[in-house]
Amino acid sequence: MELEKFKQKDSNKMGIIIFTVACILLVSGVFFYTSFASFQTQDEFNIINGTVQDPGDIFLFNYVDNEITFDLPEQNSGYILDTENSNCTNGVIPNWNHSTWEFEGDYTNYDSSTNKQTKCSLYFVKTKTVETVLGELEVYEYTPDFTKSACDDEVCESHEKGIFETTDADGTSYYYRGSVENNYVYFANHYWRIIRINGDGTIRIIYDGTSIHDNGESSVDRQVGNFQFNPASNDNMYLGYMYTSGEAYGTSTSSTIKQANDNFYTNVLSSYASYIDMNAGFCGDRSTLNSQSGVETGSVTTYNKGYLRMLESIPSLICENESNLYTISSSSQGNKALSYPIGLITVDEVILSNRWRNI
Repeated sequence: MELEKFKQKDSNKMGIIIFTVACILLVSGVFFYTSFASFQTQDEFNIINGTVQDPGDIFLFNYVDNEITFDLPEQNSGYILDTENSNCTNGVIPNWNHSTWEFEGDYTNYDSSTNKQTKCSLYFVKTKTVETVLGELEVYEYTPDFTKSACDDEVCESHEKGIFETTDADGTSYYYRGSVENNYVYFANHYWRIIRINGDGTIRIIYDGTSIHDNGESSVDRQVGNFQFNPASNDNMYLGYMYTSGEAYGTSTSSTIKQANDNFYTNVLSSYASYIDMNAGFCGDRSTLNSQSGVETGSVTTYNKGYLRMLESIPSLICENESNLYTISSSSQGNKALSYPIGLITVDEVILSNRWRNI
């Protein structure tokens, strides 16, 4: 009996141990689930489309290169959200705001009928690598928010920077955006910044002085000079990079700024002509908005499509009309009105590179 009683006590003890271990495992499992989620919220959440019921607890699980991790990859580290593989429960669609670098969920189809907790698995992958004339480049495939300026200082709404892709008339163009430091070129005894790689593989550059300058630095050395675009601003005939007296969209006379560019080419770049693309085109878009009638010479108020793209922050590298694509006579495209293959940066290229403030 004593032996039997001893066994009974031992059995009870074993039951207590098993129960305790089970509780520990259960608690550990709950702890693991909640602690491995990098972010949890109950009441504060971003809604993209409309207002919906409170989705309750939201757990975000981060996967970087298919490995779960507590840490998000840093902004501008070459990672983006893989929207095809990322997923959420309860009908939530995961999105990522690359300019603010935070999660945004689309709760339009949210349904908590099965489980009020929403779990999102976010997969971050490296940007794609592209072979270019500049070698292999890491390129972001998503479209930035062009309403936000992209730079490093504290007043900027977005701190994106890197190389992005879009389309021009010749194919895929890769443009530099934000306060990048790797786009300097030394050519013709001067320094230049790469604006973008054109769709045909050539490089579009902008003058940046006789010495290297930091991003945001103000210096007279970063410009050739100060020139008016044209002598008058109250007549539509002066709208273009070139104009014709008595016409709205002529190309027989060089504007003031074009004369300055031509002089720079003659004095600085002409001896390097063999390295310059003679087929290059520079868009000076004079297309009017909604086929506006009555636009001739004189002071008729005119609204151009370039102005609309600027207001709506929707840049385009496609020049709508061949007559507004300035090229030299030997080029296979454009109006063939230029004497030299040199022109101006467009408002679209400015928005792509880094939207200015206070428009």
